[in-house]
Amino acid sequence: MHFVRAASLTGYAEVARTVGLDPNRILRKVEIDPARLEDPDNRLPARSVAHLLELSAAESGCRHFALLLAERRSIATLGPLSLLIRDLETQREVLDAFIRYQRLLTDAVAFTVEEQGDTTLIHAQLMIEVEHENVQGVELAMAAVSQALVSLAGDRGRPESAHFLHKAPADLTAHKLQFRCPLHFESLFNGFCYSTRTLDNPVSRSEVKTHRYAEEYLETLRRAVEKISTADRIRAALRFLLPMGRGTLEQTSRHLGTHVRMLQRLLQEDGLTFGQLLNETRRSLCLGHLRDSHHSVQAISGLLGFSSASSFARWFQGEFGKSPSRWRADCDGIVLPENGTAARDDNPRTPSSRQPEWSAAHRRAAAARRRVLLNTLRSRPPLG
Repeated sequence: MHFVRAASLTGYAEVARTVGLDPNRILRKVEIDPARLEDPDNRLPARSVAHLLELSAAESGCRHFALLLAERRSIATLGPLSLLIRDLETQREVLDAFIRYQRLLTDAVAFTVEEQGDTTLIHAQLMIEVEHENVQGVELAMAAVSQALVSLAGDRGRPESAHFLHKAPADLTAHKLQFRCPLHFESLFNGFCYSTRTLDNPVSRSEVKTHRYAEEYLETLRRAVEKISTADRIRAALRFLLPMGRGTLEQTSRHLGTHVRMLQRLLQEDGLTFGQLLNETRRSLCLGHLRDSHHSVQAISGLLGFSSASSFARWFQGEFGKSPSRWRADCDGIVLPENGTAARDDNPRTPSSRQPEWSAAHRRAAAARRRVLLNTLRSRPPLG
């Protein structure tokens, strides 16, 4: 079960009351004891917290509920991690520490960093599967990272742009105030775009360096908490690698720093296969893309690592019994023609016979997606 520290809900009762909610009623509705919020180190079920945030936003009609909650947070709400990052010297060191020790805060969100020349992308990936939108959880997690850097570095810590997979709200006022940078909704990822060069800017000038002691303390906590399973490590890696067309067993092994045979052996001990985890991850991600964005089926097929929209459509039909377009239309209450809109392959072949073709297509698609991503970040007009 994934968890979230109670500190993530600091100020929840006050924020709930300001938007007309009874906080205790909502908390109990998602089976969270209000008394559990009193100790910031208490661990709460991540699915319950995600449900709480979405329910609070829906019942109050406040689309930016998570951002109001983020305003109540400070460096101190990061718990033991705050001991370390206060004395680090550059934004890059703060990000590295945040990512290294993120599981002390929650294992429901994974942050990864990818350098693309003079641009560095910070990806925020939710690791839990829910049956509803998880917009609030994404925005709260992103606000936490953004606020940590800004608290230490001031305006120099702000990203060049913020990106969200989900649709834009009708009113962007709260998002502009929170992130203070260009906003891109229905983007290709959740996260931020930073200048690689500016990440080396200083963030603190503490005379008394306590970070060695803090780091030793955090390492002790990390070793106690990070008993992450091989399956969870692979799920996290796939969520990062699939949009770049790198979701193969070999590429996942390389990403995790493990030999292919070792990874297969560890999975076999748990009664699992890489193919099962790949399929499970794709199932989880595709429904969110179809439900929470206006991305085309072609674009979603690329985000899931498929070589074409037709292969994605066939896989989706086999998993869910309908085409991606039909599934999306059913969610939106749209009536489609009976013949459907799924992409077709006029020359279906067996998976083994298509492997060379798929491998070549994956390489071309991955390179194209990386070019498109960077071009989009640099040229797409922001909303904020």
